[in-house]
Amino acid sequence: MKVGIIAMVANMVFNLLLIWPLAHAGLALATALSAFLNAGLLGYLLYKQQVLVFQPGWKRYSVQLIGGSGLMCAALYFVAPDWQAWLTFGLWQRISWVTGLVILGGSLYFAWLAALGLRVRHFKMQS
Repeated sequence: MKVGIIAMVANMVFNLLLIWPLAHAGLALATALSAFLNAGLLGYLLYKQQVLVFQPGWKRYSVQLIGGSGLMCAALYFVAPDWQAWLTFGLWQRISWVTGLVILGGSLYFAWLAALGLRVRHFKMQS
């Protein structure tokens, strides 16, 4: 309960700090920052109470996921058209670009995971 209140107050403070320099984007950034704060505080408390216990292999798993995300972001950054180009695209051209970018990003991400040895069976819950 206290963590939620802290995150809510932080959101209001972030809103006040970011609304003037960033306009409506400041509100979105404030919400994202308070969500990260909320998740971080909850994770810290769960770890401190030994509810969240990291199993062997989590470090490698984190490197795999962060590396795949980084590769995907870098590729999309360099391949995606400039925002001004999107304004000149017609509907079907936009749909084609978005579809292609989603396929490219997903393919690179999962190819990275597969190259580092992560398989679908690793995602299945063990009972």
